Formats: sequence, C-alpha cells, structure tokens
Amino acid sequence: MFQIALLTTGLLLTLLNIVGLFMKIRPTHIEEKDLRFVKTNYKTSANVLKNYNRNTNEHVSEYIARVNHLVYQSFFHIKWNEQKDTYKYNQSVPVFENWLLYLLSFTGIGHFKKYHFANFKRSVKRGIGVCGDACMILSEMLSKNNINSVIVTFPEHVILLVYVHDEHWILDPDFDVYFSLNGKSELRNLNLTALDSYRERGYSDYELKELQRIYSAPYEEWDNVKALMTKRYYFETLAYTIKWLAPAALILIAALL
Repeated sequence: MFQIALLTTGLLLTLLNIVGLFMKIRPTHIEEKDLRFVKTNYKTSANVLKNYNRNTNEHVSEYIARVNHLVYQSFFHIKWNEQKDTYKYNQSVPVFENWLLYLLSFTGIGHFKKYHFANFKRSVKRGIGVCGDACMILSEMLSKNNINSVIVTFPEHVILLVYVHDEHWILDPDFDVYFSLNGKSELRNLNLTALDSYRERGYSDYELKELQRIYSAPYEEWDNVKALMTKRYYFETLAYTIKWLAPAALILIAALL
C-alpha cells in the first residue's frame, strides 16, 4: 500500500509538472480597477524575452532607453497589496507552475502568499508585479548584456542606477522614465531633480507630489537581484529543482521497495 502511494504521488506530480510546461501563468484578463497604471500596447512575454538583448551596433544609451520601455510594456502593475484573492492574478504561484511554492502559499508566510519571482524570465512570463519586479527584471536583462546596475530601494519605490561611459543614469521602468545624473551624489536630491523627467512623460501633479515625497526618504543600494533577495533567490532555484527531483525520487523508492 505504501509502495502504491509513493508511486501514485510521484507519477501525479510528474504529470502535473509536464502539464505545467504547456500552461501560461500570465492572467488572461485584468480588471482596470485593479491596475495601478493603465497602459497601452502591452507586449507578450515571448516578445519581451525575444527582444531584450542589445542589438549589434546599438548605442548603449539607445539600448538602455529601449529596454527600459520594453520592461514597462511587459507587465501589468496591479494594486498588489489590495488584492484579497491571491489566485485571481496568480500572485500565489499556481500549482501547475510549482507545486512546492503553491503548497507554501498556505503556510501563512506573506511572501509565499503574494510571491515575487527572483528569476526575471518567470516574472516576465507571469506579467504582473510592482516597481520592484520591474527593476529586478530590468537589472537582470542589463546584466545579461554586460551592463551593471544598482537597485535603489526607497520605502515606497524602486529604481535602477546605471553607470556607463562615465555617465550615471536613472531608470524607472515602472513609470517608463529614464534620465541622466550629474554625478552619483545627485541621487540624494531626486526629490528636486527628477520631477521634470516624470512631468515630461505626462504624469499628473498628484503623482509628482507623491514622487517628491517618496524621493525625499532614505534609500538603500543593492548590487543585483541576488543581493536584494538572497534567501529567496537561492530558495526559488531549489524549489524549481525539487519540483522535478522529488517526484522522481518517489518513483525510484517505490520501484526499489
């Protein structure tokens, strides 16, 4: 009986994993009332993952602007904390995506209930998130193209700082804004220097006041996604390994009994 239970569980989990390979994690429809920003011209995950690499002879400043906009178009910024049904938009990882992370969503641990992927491709494929998700996606894309960035976290917002060709750039893929700085020290004065760039993108006076308040707060710097979310970065890698190895182990044990 125990042997049959092991074998059945192993086979069912393996079947679930195989089915998950053909399932889409991106929500098919998002209600406008649940969006922080209403955007147009969303890109499919396949389009984004196909076009994030730097083109031959593409100037670095042109590439940074293009990929910043690409990330902006890649995901729906939902009202993350206001969602009560965490399965509506797959804030909780669906069982077909990863049965281990799905089970952990029932533990009461907040970051499993509303999960932020560390892996940027998974985040792009799900297509929802907040400013931090956008910056983690962009940071990894830039890293894949040999451009280092620093993730700058304010209590209520996240942006990227990039240094290329003796010039500092601020990238905000959540707002689709980018601009250069007159030295890194200017990062401390974004509440005074950044607003024009957001105004040019058409953001309202209310948004500008909010950004001025947000950028007046202290911030922290992180070298990459791994530094920002170290434990989750490694655990997520482990969880996606376990989802295949555990069923195989159950089947093997059942065969040996």
